[in-house]
Amino acid sequence: MATKIVRSLGVLLLGLSLTGCDPLGLEKAAEKLGYQIDQSVKDFLKGVDKAAKESDEWRQLVDKIRKDFKDFPDDLGLEARAFTDFMIARAKENVGEINKITKLLDEKKYGEAMTLFIALQKNIQGKYPPVVANMSPRNLDYVWADDATCKRKDNSLTTILIFGYNFDPASKKKLGVEIRDSKGKKLRTAWDQLAVSSPYLAQIDISAGSGLTFRPEETRLVLLHDDKDIATVVVTWGVRPPPAEVVTHIRIEYWVSHDDKDWDPVETITHSVTANGKVVLKSDQPSLFNLKPPFGANERWDHRGIQGPYPARRKQNGEPPDKKTEGEKKFDFGHKEDRTFALDQQIPIEIGKKMTGRLDIHKGGNKRWDDFSVHVYGITNKGHEIRYDNKWATTLNDKKHDNGWDFEWDKAQK
Repeated sequence: MATKIVRSLGVLLLGLSLTGCDPLGLEKAAEKLGYQIDQSVKDFLKGVDKAAKESDEWRQLVDKIRKDFKDFPDDLGLEARAFTDFMIARAKENVGEINKITKLLDEKKYGEAMTLFIALQKNIQGKYPPVVANMSPRNLDYVWADDATCKRKDNSLTTILIFGYNFDPASKKKLGVEIRDSKGKKLRTAWDQLAVSSPYLAQIDISAGSGLTFRPEETRLVLLHDDKDIATVVVTWGVRPPPAEVVTHIRIEYWVSHDDKDWDPVETITHSVTANGKVVLKSDQPSLFNLKPPFGANERWDHRGIQGPYPARRKQNGEPPDKKTEGEKKFDFGHKEDRTFALDQQIPIEIGKKMTGRLDIHKGGNKRWDDFSVHVYGITNKGHEIRYDNKWATTLNDKKHDNGWDFEWDKAQK
């Protein structure tokens, strides 16, 4: 147990002067903790101070400790109060060991003192759980670019540093790293990203190449020893913005007002839609009701009494009736999903952002369609409808099979 004190002493030596009545500032730290430093600890510290000045091996020990800690962030210091607490508690249990090492140092038997020091180190190596004094950073903060994407606020961070004592550089088998949700449920582990570089420092790699990325449901990164939590980094996500409003579907309705499309297997219509020149609705895509293009084969689109919209759901299958006036009875126009199509979400059409659109249609067959018109509606992820068409009408015949109209995706027509 005395070795634990010596190791903690080593931590406190870093960057501190070993001169004066309170060479390491331990008495001041102890006062804040409500303790008094045992005289045996004071004597031991003075003995180490003297040994470091006169003995190469003790000076090398101090230099090695300084090397271990040379990259520690300045703002963290060495957590003197935590180590002082640890030293005082251990000294009460091991005053005999402390005094024995101190006596050897006072007698300038530096080699024997170092041998005892090393032997004690080996005897306790791995026997006691690590004690965490500080962490950097304590929080990993993420910010939202939009409702779907976020990034770490400080992208320069590559490593979580965990400072303390009793880490075992030779083995991390008793250590574990868990990523948990806000209720403490383990979601996954990150043991591969953990490294122990000295008795006083463990590290968790969070660099871009580490493979360790976080999801919004993950709010805790926890270091464990023997399945007991010893340190926690909080992962914060801030306020997630609401989803942008995007057009996810389009409804295309065809109307006839003067002449009608006769019963004919080749008299059909197909369509395609683009956004900023990229196809978001292909000409071979079926409707939500699974009506498949080309639309209108063997169907009479009749203007007499019922003008549309088409395509519509057929009420019966088979050949057209003998009386063409009964054609209108073959359709049920009340189902919008017959004319509604899902758009390719790989090309998001966001309301409020300028984006050009185009509807292109193609007529099959050679018969004349007079006063043929199209109504087009966009449906957003928030359930809103936007009407795009504004007197989109044309005549299609044997010489004109194609037509198209340009529009703006975020602008409704009056």
